[in-house]
This record gives sequence, structure tokens and C-alpha cells, in this order.
Amino acid sequence: MRLIFVRHAEAVPVGTEGIASDYQRPLTELGKQQAAKLGEVLRVQGVTATVIMSSPLKRAMETAEALAAILTPGHAVVVTERLSLEELRPKKLSKLVEEHGGLPLLVGHMPTISEYLSWLLNANADAIEFDKAGAACVNCEYEVARGGGTLEWLVSPAWYLK
Repeated sequence: MRLIFVRHAEAVPVGTEGIASDYQRPLTELGKQQAAKLGEVLRVQGVTATVIMSSPLKRAMETAEALAAILTPGHAVVVTERLSLEELRPKKLSKLVEEHGGLPLLVGHMPTISEYLSWLLNANADAIEFDKAGAACVNCEYEVARGGGTLEWLVSPAWYLK
């Protein structure tokens, strides 16, 4: 089973435009462009996500919705606390991913997605660092479990925003 990981695109900082909470931060105009371009590049590269899962935080949801419009039109984004900032439980997230099957695309935050990816790769918790709007593909050939994955690719927006 392959999994695609995406870090949310660029978001406005807390305090901007009356944004009082980290949970409320929407994407900037650049962030919206990053999310749309990433979706387009993934589509062109043959990524056929079967489900898009997202943290409930606004910037992740907006990123996930932009990706879904391109990669899974007509399908709702699956929202899960397991991808939010302090709710990562790798075994529970793995079970959720396996229940959905196919090719799930997970949209989250640093350090959560890096920690989960590192768990899958059996690497140091800070081994993988994502740029905003960065993406990675992991192949879990036998099971979605600690050490069960192999990193196939990792891209930053510098690669697709030329």
C-alpha cells in the first residue's frame, strides 16, 4: 500500500486579519496557489488518490479541499483528529489508513506528519522535514506499521513551482 503525505500550504500567521487561534489560520494567496499547483502536478504524475484525509485545522482542510478538487472530484475530504497537531497515534492512524485502502493522501502539519512518516520508516523522529506544500510517497509493501515503509519520493514546492 502506498501513502501520499502532504504538509499544508502557506497560511497566514496568528494575529493577521483577526486570526486569534492557530486552528483558524487560512491559506494565503500563495498557499492557495501552492495547493492547486501541487494537485495538478500530482495528477499529471499519475497519482490517483482514492481518499484524501485531513487534519481538521483550517489550513490543512483548505489544502486538502484544493487537492480533492483535482485528484478526487466529487468525493468529500475525510477529516481526522489523528492528523492534527497533538493527536497523532501512529497505530490508530495506520488502522484508519488501512480501513480506507487504495491510495490515501494525508494532509497534516509539522511535526505530526514527519513523526508519522519517520515511524513508518523506522527513522529518527526528526529525520524527514517537509516544506509547506511539500509531499512524499511511502510504500508500505507488507503492512502500514513501524518500519514497514520505504520512502519512494519527497518533493518541495521549489520542484514544482518554477
